[in-house]
Amino acid sequence: MPTHVETTREFDREIERLGRKYSTVLIVAEFLIAQIETDARPGERVPGVGAVVYKARLPNPSARRGKRGGFRIVYYFHLPVTVYLLTIYSQTEKDNLSNAEIRRMVNSVL
Repeated sequence: MPTHVETTREFDREIERLGRKYSTVLIVAEFLIAQIETDARPGERVPGVGAVVYKARLPNPSARRGKRGGFRIVYYFHLPVTVYLLTIYSQTEKDNLSNAEIRRMVNSVL
């Protein structure tokens, strides 16, 4: 059964903001969404959150830095077939998110 992907308000707000600066962010995000919809689980599981949360590292072709200076998408499995995209950010603008920040995002979905 294919996975259903939904976005949160925070994700929508951040991707719109990043889209004004990096024209390729939508293409990169759509590629990840297509992978998730085919039941792939890209990225690494975030330990210590208390929920099934992954962080995927994606390249930023606009910045020409590869994955190291690319985008991060944090997503959460709520049900076996539903994934919520919690947030997206550019690694050049923000360091890693704390587990407390990720828990807050997960709780806003519930």
